[in-house]
Amino acid sequence: MKNTTILFLSKFFEKGSLFLFFIFFGRYFGRDAFGEYSYFFSIASFLFVFMDIGGEFYQIKLLAKAKTVNALFNIGLIKSVIALMILISTYCIKEYFLSLLVLSFWIESIISIFRSAFYFQKKFLFAASFNIIEKSFFIALFLFNSLAIESLFFMYATLSISKFIHIILVAFKKKESMTIREFKINFSFWREYLADSWSYVLHSALVIFFGQFSIILLKKFEVSFSNIATYSVAIKVVMAIVTMFPDILFRQYYPTITQMIYNQQKKSLIKYLSRIRYTNIVLALILICVLFLSANELIKYTFGDEFSDAVLLLVFLSPVLIFRFSMYPYSGILSGSDFNYLKIIASSSCTIINLTLNFILIPRFDIWGAGIAFIVSEFSLFVIYKITSMKVLKLSYFPKSEIIGIVISFFPWVFLPMYTWISVGVRFCVMLIMGMTIVLFRKRFLQLFNFDFG
Repeated sequence: MKNTTILFLSKFFEKGSLFLFFIFFGRYFGRDAFGEYSYFFSIASFLFVFMDIGGEFYQIKLLAKAKTVNALFNIGLIKSVIALMILISTYCIKEYFLSLLVLSFWIESIISIFRSAFYFQKKFLFAASFNIIEKSFFIALFLFNSLAIESLFFMYATLSISKFIHIILVAFKKKESMTIREFKINFSFWREYLADSWSYVLHSALVIFFGQFSIILLKKFEVSFSNIATYSVAIKVVMAIVTMFPDILFRQYYPTITQMIYNQQKKSLIKYLSRIRYTNIVLALILICVLFLSANELIKYTFGDEFSDAVLLLVFLSPVLIFRFSMYPYSGILSGSDFNYLKIIASSSCTIINLTLNFILIPRFDIWGAGIAFIVSEFSLFVIYKITSMKVLKLSYFPKSEIIGIVISFFPWVFLPMYTWISVGVRFCVMLIMGMTIVLFRKRFLQLFNFDFG
């Protein structure tokens, strides 16, 4: 529970600061400017996949195989060379705002190298401290800009500046371990690293389609930046949740899954996965309920009345939470085994589904078409991951807990036509009852987050 709390606070601060940034961006620079930022952010997110080269998934696996950590410099150098080529390209086409976002993602790819080592060594507090410091600078910068300078260029640059501060602090703290003998270019390592990481890179590139590429396609079909901003607000709220809560849990149980796979403890792993699955379902349903009950106030008091048309779309997208929560353990099985290539097959299949649906639905239903494509793609990815993970373990196809959880997750759709009629008082009472229930059964609830095996 201690590790869960530390990682939760760190991740909450990270996602919360970015969400706060989006709020101030939308409020102070307008809906159209926010739509354009979302468009550039989607492109930069896609390019980040190729700069990060497998990211923490791949790097933690290397550590699990007892690879030397003296190669950190070469990993950083590989990432920097790729990032430089992308930066030059964006600068040459005079997309300076996009260049600033690419720069911030390059620095993030360097930070992930150190973060992987910290997580593998279970130095969660150490990693979380630097993350919180970075986000504190980030918040201070964009608040100062929004309230005093009001520069759009500086607003784009705040991410890069804060991440640069992060990497300087980490380098200073770990300067004793960075001796000159480690700074040697090893091209044979470059070839091995790039050759072995291709499946992770391709998988990440395909997955990013589901959350970001729809925004790029909306622009392609000449949807206005104003409507893109509406869709982006709903997607960013959902993605903030699915990239924070399940990721916090995943970082704790993934090293154990990896070690069990390499130690051939399959029976123990099946039992362990059952616990993880139950935790994911319960937490996903709680968050879907909270999102349903607070969507109107969440949008109104954050982004403002200008974005009120994002409320119903946000409720519509909420079932995605249970698919993403449930998908993580199966993704971990494939990533921690020799069957990571199956994730490529799964992601490729879902990418085809996603693109096909977007091309068919966006011209007809605008941003709602993109929302439908997003939901179907996430469900397809979850199902295919589950089936392909059976290559590693013999799992039941759909246990009752998963079926019941998925059915319940679609309950918000029943109330969607009458959502605006449900008073604040009714929604507050339901949330209060839910909160009291959690408090009443708090011991059992907290036990869900104990991922120590045994």
